[in-house]
Amino acid sequence: MKKLTTESIEINDFVLTYFGGASRTKHPFKYRAIITLRLNGGRKARLYFHPDETSMPGFDKMTNFDGSAAHFLIEDYPNIVELLRSKKTTYFHKKEKWPTMAVISTDETEVGTED
Repeated sequence: MKKLTTESIEINDFVLTYFGGASRTKHPFKYRAIITLRLNGGRKARLYFHPDETSMPGFDKMTNFDGSAAHFLIEDYPNIVELLRSKKTTYFHKKEKWPTMAVISTDETEVGTED
């Protein structure tokens, strides 16, 4: 089995956005939260948090954002925020052929990519 090429980029900073809404009405936003990552080299990545699997795309065809994107369930939000707020250097691991797939890690080498 051929391994996917992964690019590992250090995360310098991040911006948290969380969308609220009344529970008795249809939520006005497609996402429940977005985390914008400011990556080393001036690049950006966005992590989109969906209310459930039915709202997650099979493939991200965004054309209005010059950066990487990955999609998660909203239940993953607290864990990722905790990881980003840790005092450790954190990395965004982007898959070359899977534009909606990413790994956030405190290890510069993504788990499972070492020989």
